[in-house]
Amino acid sequence: MNEIFVGMVTVSISASALCFICVILDYLFRKKYFIWQYFIMKGILLFFLIPAIGIPFLYLFIKRPQEIFLKGDDFTQWTLYEANTENIFEKNWSHMTILLFIIWGIVFFIIGIRRIINDMKTIEEISILAKKEEDIETIHIKEKIQKDLHIKKNIDIYITAFISSPCITGWKETKIFLPPISFSKKEMELLLKHELYHYKKKDTIYHVLVAIFLGIHWFNPIIWMFTFKIYNLGEIDCDHFVLQGVTKEEKQLYVNLLFRIAESSNKRNDRLTSFTNENIKFMKRRVYHIMKSTNRKGRLSIVAIVLSIILAPTTTYASVLGVTAVYDHILEHTGVFYQKVEEGKEAKEFIEPENIPHVITFTIEERGGTPVFCYIAPNGISNSSIITAKKGQQMSVRIMGEETDSFKISVMLNGKVQSSKTSVDGDIRFSYTVKESGSYQIRIVNLKNKKISVSGSVIVE
Repeated sequence: MNEIFVGMVTVSISASALCFICVILDYLFRKKYFIWQYFIMKGILLFFLIPAIGIPFLYLFIKRPQEIFLKGDDFTQWTLYEANTENIFEKNWSHMTILLFIIWGIVFFIIGIRRIINDMKTIEEISILAKKEEDIETIHIKEKIQKDLHIKKNIDIYITAFISSPCITGWKETKIFLPPISFSKKEMELLLKHELYHYKKKDTIYHVLVAIFLGIHWFNPIIWMFTFKIYNLGEIDCDHFVLQGVTKEEKQLYVNLLFRIAESSNKRNDRLTSFTNENIKFMKRRVYHIMKSTNRKGRLSIVAIVLSIILAPTTTYASVLGVTAVYDHILEHTGVFYQKVEEGKEAKEFIEPENIPHVITFTIEERGGTPVFCYIAPNGISNSSIITAKKGQQMSVRIMGEETDSFKISVMLNGKVQSSKTSVDGDIRFSYTVKESGSYQIRIVNLKNKKISVSGSVIVE
């Protein structure tokens, strides 16, 4: 398990908690609609796309003290405390971690990025064959609605047979596409008001973000339900805006318009903010809310949004604590020490050993870097643990002592010296390329008739 996946799972769990609440509330109150539902969902989407990612990753990768136990013949009771400065790019990822990352990346590309690219290509293809609307009355209706909604950007209308439901597309070059269907003046007004309100709410941008959000958390079924709901509530929200202050007859006209277009609609593309939906249950729900008069309660919306602002980071932080506690528990039971130093706790005093065996041992890893520190008796020997190395691997040795110390380091294969170096001014730095696969060992020999201490590292690549 790697911290990057712990962070991702943490964000997904915390997002699931709030998304699940939204889904449940939407199900329980499906015969009611509150304007704050859609705004809260958009807020959750933005929070878990950007700020929430930083919380677990900062918590996991922050430089924090860790307790390190050094084992060896010359120091059996020494405990060090030092800062953990390692980041994810310095870690040796396991094959399983790499495999999971590749799988996640492929599915993320297919569900998130590829869908966005395909939508952009579709819009481009439709635009090439679409005919710009030149009807003066339609353009006048559009301009009046834009003025009422305080939309200054010029948004052109195009007619094309390649779509069967009206839609608005693009965040840079925004266009409204209409199917070649005859609409009355009132129908055109309702329809354009619906699509332009999508632009006013930045739904074309949010739907792209939803695709990215779903791509990141493709493994989470609750996120799939949430994204489905956010698309649907976006349409209901537009319906409520369009039908504010209209008569019952106009509402009936709007419902008839929905079903007339739905009868000829192709498969819906959510990122294009399509006017209709193939889902019969959802269409029935839209009709129910259209015919029912519902007030848009602004004060309740503000309260709900404030609550979501409080709950979102709180839920994320709680998830961070829970997941990292499980993570630390796993590490502890797999032999990896990763303990936070208690406040006020001091490092144990190190007592220099008096009697050092003539031959001592230290441990090195078969792959990666290993810190080395040991005391060597007069004319004594310090042997590393035996590792298995393959032909072509490289061993880099960096060992230092006092300037007056003299020692020799040898690379051993099955007890035979393959390469050796003698220190110069108490320093040895050399690399050895493995010429034959086998069991290797690093040996440090004290050439002085006095006790010496050496430190450094052995890196096996």
